Amino acid sequence: METMEKLKKQKARTRKLISEKLGKYQDKRLREVSLLITNRITVSGWWKDAEAIFTYLSFKGEVETRPLIEQALHEGKTVAIPRITGDELIFYRVTSVESGLVENDYGILEPPHDAPAADPCAYGKTLVIVPGLAFDEDCNRLGRGKGFYDRYMASARSRCSERLMFIAPAFSFQVIERVPAGPGDERIDAIITESGAIRCFYRKSPDA
Repeated sequence: METMEKLKKQKARTRKLISEKLGKYQDKRLREVSLLITNRITVSGWWKDAEAIFTYLSFKGEVETRPLIEQALHEGKTVAIPRITGDELIFYRVTSVESGLVENDYGILEPPHDAPAADPCAYGKTLVIVPGLAFDEDCNRLGRGKGFYDRYMASARSRCSERLMFIAPAFSFQVIERVPAGPGDERIDAIITESGAIRCFYRKSPDA
C-alpha cells in the first residue's frame, strides 16, 4: 500500500511539472513544433506500412493530430478516433474532422454516435498514436491518470500484438529521465519528438 501511494504521489508531481512546462509554451510555438513531429511520423516506415491509423484527436497542450488525420484520409488509409464509454476507450471510423464530432464531458471531441466501431486487429498493420504527458527512453508513458489507454493497449496487444505499433508524439521536454510506472502501466513502442525517434529495445521497427 505504501509503495502504491508513493507511486501515486510521484505521478502527480510529474504531471504537475510537465503541465507547468506546457503552460509556458505559446500556442503558436506548440503548433510549429507539432508540425515538425507530425511530419516525422508521416515519412516513417511505421506510417507507410500501416493500413489503418488509430489516433487521438488533440486536446489542450497535446501534439496536434489533425494534420495526421487529414494526411491519412488523403492517402486512403482507414482512420479511427476514440470515444470514452464508461471505463473503456473505443475507436470509431471517421471520414472527416470538419463535421459531426461531439464534445464529451472532458471537453474532448469524439466521433459522432452513428460512426462505425473500428477494430485495430482487422487490418494488416495498424499504427496507434497515443497521447501522454511524460515519457522516458524505455518508452514508459504517463497519461492523465484515468488509465483508458493502458487498458486499451493491454487488450489490443493480447489479441493481435504483431499487427500493432503504438507510438507517441511528444515535445522533447516531455521525455524525462524516468517516468514513474507500476503494474498496469503499458509501455509504448516508440516516441517521436521534433528531434527524432526513440525506439524501444523490445520491438523491431522500421526506420523513422
